[in-house]
Amino acid sequence: MADANHRLHKETIAAKTLLAQLADIIGDDKEFAADVVEAETSLNEAIDAVVQRLVDDKAAVKGLEAMIADFARRKDRIAARIDNMRTALCVALEQSGKKKIEHPAVTLSLRLVPASVQVTDEAAIPSIYWRTPEPKLDKQALLKALKDLKPDEKIPGATLSNGGVCVALKWG
Repeated sequence: MADANHRLHKETIAAKTLLAQLADIIGDDKEFAADVVEAETSLNEAIDAVVQRLVDDKAAVKGLEAMIADFARRKDRIAARIDNMRTALCVALEQSGKKKIEHPAVTLSLRLVPASVQVTDEAAIPSIYWRTPEPKLDKQALLKALKDLKPDEKIPGATLSNGGVCVALKWG
């Protein structure tokens, strides 16, 4: 019995700690806070409430990503339509011989566009016209070197962190 009471006490403390740590995340979400507060006497119930919120939020993120992709495709279609209409207006102005037309919503005018580069064969372009990328730190090699150091050795500008603990979530 004492063992069960001790376990329940530890779970209650863990649930209260979880709730305290979630206070900033919960913010104004009274429904989520109520779910967690209801469950604060049992760690498993508190964890269930948090995991359910994780599942809901993950689903919301996936849904939003799908909507963003749809909106991006729509944006691209509308941008292409704008380009096509601008081209049609340019052709109409050129054919009419007019350089400028005043419209209540906009003033249309023809302007010269400066020449731009058109690459026909990248491989044939001399190397002086190529930029090399900025140096990029190889963190994996640095990590291996730091782990392989002897106690009295150092690599200037880098150290190993103390590590830590995190929760792993496996979905599906």
